[in-house]
Amino acid sequence: MEFPEKCVAADVGPSGFTWYTLIMPLRLSSRSGRESSQHPVRQGVTIAVLVLVIFWLGSLIWGLAGKAQFAWSTARETQSEAAALRAREEILKANIATLNTPRGKEAAIRTAFGVARPGEQVIIVVPPQPATSTATTTPWWQHVFGWVGL
Repeated sequence: MEFPEKCVAADVGPSGFTWYTLIMPLRLSSRSGRESSQHPVRQGVTIAVLVLVIFWLGSLIWGLAGKAQFAWSTARETQSEAAALRAREEILKANIATLNTPRGKEAAIRTAFGVARPGEQVIIVVPPQPATSTATTTPWWQHVFGWVGL
């Protein structure tokens, strides 16, 4: 079946509209010899450019993945620091509540300054010093004489 250079086919769709389709015939061998020899070169250049673009996009994606990994690790560290600060805040609130009582103030003053009430005595317990052993070391030649029996 031969088609003219350009054909228009009309088709009525299910909704009652008429659709027009432009049919263009394919020309398989319309190039001259000179153009066909340049075709592989153009194709090679196009492939090379596409490969470079793919590598460039890959490097961009790799960089974004590294930045995302850094952001996730920083977020985890920040969350753990925030949890530690909340725990510290609870400890400090408990200390403030203790120091707001008269007994807590007195205990803090006694601990910080080592003071006592009038009539009380302060006992300071000093830990014993570790005993140092005076091990006598013998010179090397006495060891040699000991082996020989002298």
